[in-house]
Order: sequence, then C-alpha cells, then structure tokens
Amino acid sequence: MTEAIDRATTARAVTVLSIGQQVDLSLALESRVFTAAGRIDDWDDNRCCVATLMSGITIGTGLQVTARRADGLYRFAMQVADLRVNPPGFWLVCSGPYQRIQRRRYVRLGGLHVSVQTWRSGQRIAGVTLGDISGGGLGIQSKTPLRVGDVLRLEFSLPERKLFLLRVMGIVQRVGADGTYGVQFRGVPYVTSEGIVSWVFSQLSRRLSRP
Repeated sequence: MTEAIDRATTARAVTVLSIGQQVDLSLALESRVFTAAGRIDDWDDNRCCVATLMSGITIGTGLQVTARRADGLYRFAMQVADLRVNPPGFWLVCSGPYQRIQRRRYVRLGGLHVSVQTWRSGQRIAGVTLGDISGGGLGIQSKTPLRVGDVLRLEFSLPERKLFLLRVMGIVQRVGADGTYGVQFRGVPYVTSEGIVSWVFSQLSRRLSRP
C-alpha cells in the first residue's frame, strides 16, 4: 500500500494526538457509521499507534479520528498503515487535512429537545426543554420568563442514557429571544461534568462522520 501522508496535518496531529490521548474512531460504510473508542499509544516517525477494540479493519481503510482538547474539537482524516495484534490496535497515517470543529473550552452539542424538570426557589417551573449542552452549561427554552442571576435546579436524562438522571444546579447567565436562556452549571461535581463532556464528544463524533 502506498501511504498518502499529509505532512502538514501530521505536524499538527503530533501536537494534538499526544500519547495517552483518548480519541473516537469512526468508519462510514454506505449509510451506516461505526464508532469505537481508542487511545494513542505511540508515535513512530509519521505514524501513530491507536489501541482500540474496533474490528473488521484492514490495511488501507480510511477512518476519521476525533480528539477533544482544551482549545476545541479536532477531526483528522487518517488511513490504516499497519495492524497490531497484541494489544489490539493499528498504525495510522494522516491522509488529508484536519478540521478544528469548535474553538471553545467546552464543546457544545445542539439540536436537542429534552424535557427538563426545573425548580426556582423551590417552585416547580413547567415547560422547560433542553436545546444544547456542554460540560460548562446548557441552553434551555422556558415558557416561564427567567432573569439573569436566577438559580435553577434541573433534572433530566440525556438521549441514549435514559437510565442516568442528571441532577445539577445552574445560574441563568444569558437571556435570548423567544424564551431561550443560557445556563451555567454551578457546583457540578467533576465526574458529572466529565461524563457530560464525554457524551457530547461521542455524539459529535458520530454526527460528523455521517455520510
């Protein structure tokens, strides 16, 4: 196989895909997208080694590799250069330009429509829905007018994680048009914030990989 190495992208990948970095791998086949988690294990010249349980991969297969960093979300077009048996994984080379999807501390996922149980000063507020979410807060729509500085208690479940009920506190930081509000998390445990970040990262990776 002739490796079509994009050297400019490789130079950037070396700084983003550091050893130990967690990544999402995605493979688009016709109308379906297959995803798996991975970890950067090593760099050797222009190739990086990814530890993963993704199966059915052959030399020459093209993959999308998505990585989350403090300054945003990065997506690399890569090609399988060699396979590794033990531990399972493969060597990848950059085969095209990379994309920096979002330039923010917390990557945000929009396009949601999730019902949120909400309380303000102990009083239940009806008609609140979640529109977008990140590790730092969320965007909601409320039929009840809210004000900047209002402290809210919110309970909701994320799509595909119906069994996990999130209970968080937030403070209204922004009032938008048509009853939309920006809410910043307040006192959310690190493990909860990281769980949200990981879920957002996984969902965005899937969306970006759809044909």
